[in-house]
Amino acid sequence: MPVNNYSLLSLFYSVDLTLNNTDPSNHLFEDFIMLFISDQDVGLESYKIKIQSVQQNTEAFRQKLTAFIEYYKEHDLRFHRLLSYFQKLKENEHFILWPTDDLSPEKRNELHLILTSLEESLDYKVISREHNELFASLLEAYHLMAFGELTKEGIGEKNKEMRVCRFCGKKRPTVSFKNVAHAISESLGNKKIILHEECDECNERFGSASGIEKSLISYLKIYGSYFGVKGKSGVAKFKGRNFTLTNEGIIKLDHFLRKGEKPHDTSFRLETYEKIVAQDIYRTLCKYALSVIDSSVLINLRDTVRWINREYNLDRLPKVGLLKSYERFTKHPSILIYQRKNMDTTLPFLVGELHYTFLIIVYIIPLAAGDVNFTDEISYGRFWQFFKHYSRSEGWQFLNLSDQKEKDLTINLNFDIKGENIKSD
Repeated sequence: MPVNNYSLLSLFYSVDLTLNNTDPSNHLFEDFIMLFISDQDVGLESYKIKIQSVQQNTEAFRQKLTAFIEYYKEHDLRFHRLLSYFQKLKENEHFILWPTDDLSPEKRNELHLILTSLEESLDYKVISREHNELFASLLEAYHLMAFGELTKEGIGEKNKEMRVCRFCGKKRPTVSFKNVAHAISESLGNKKIILHEECDECNERFGSASGIEKSLISYLKIYGSYFGVKGKSGVAKFKGRNFTLTNEGIIKLDHFLRKGEKPHDTSFRLETYEKIVAQDIYRTLCKYALSVIDSSVLINLRDTVRWINREYNLDRLPKVGLLKSYERFTKHPSILIYQRKNMDTTLPFLVGELHYTFLIIVYIIPLAAGDVNFTDEISYGRFWQFFKHYSRSEGWQFLNLSDQKEKDLTINLNFDIKGENIKSD
């Protein structure tokens, strides 16, 4: 039974499609491929068909796609995702058809450069050279792993009898693995990145009202509500002491002035009911990273696991970089992991990069065996300069998340004519 996996990639959107044809009487695979073939691609003399990987979202293409979906709609209802995907693209926008099994992070970067050159009318050789100058030394030193909306399989051991929890080291029958453990909290909109190797007890402990994940979820809650991210129970309303924020297709902020306050058209101080612990925010970010890496790497992160489990606090943590950018906006959270290949312990062993709405959060996973602590300006500065694509971008804020005390969360919300600038304190 042939199974064919394809990815459709545009500059800002992507979708995966599996063609699983169990009915030999139809020509599903052939008809799908014909969507991407023009008359010029058919060699009449050799009877060979050439498929161009780079395509365009033309009216003629969408007509063929609509006919294909109508014909096969009862075969697989998921084909309707294709219509939704192409409705997001501009008229004549370029996209790429590529086998999913051959879509490594390196290949994805290459295809993204091709699309950038086509959509922005840039010379591919020039931007490719600039890209290599920016990333060549980084990719020599680090493995790059990406997890997000396209992640199709759970991470870790599939067989429950063989599983060992990453965070307590226990296995069955001492602990159970009945519940679905989300590598990134489901409250942040994660539906696809699932960890097999987190026991029910740890899952409950991390996600409880007193668990470490609560602080990060509270800290990011305004962004999820504002941008309409669907969490466990749909798009969450954010209700605070002096405001209510809703997004039901239209963003609505009701702000109630306290006695003595003056109204401001573009700035608001929002007082929430949420309480956060800054160090727990950092712990949760690191838990996400340890949830997606290969379990064999955890031997280098034993002290990190103990710290995530609140066995102790750290007086000082490395700074956390925060950038607000719409270039890689996403409603489904994603995480990039940089894992060092060599023994250069002046560079972090593990670096995480979390994407959530228009936020990019960059952080060093602390306490890796042999690492320096990266809390001083010199060691952190060397890391930041080595990751050239970070230091090249402007607008980074650097957060100190070392505080161990629980504090009330207040939010300064600022709007300007060009867009919104949201700040969290």
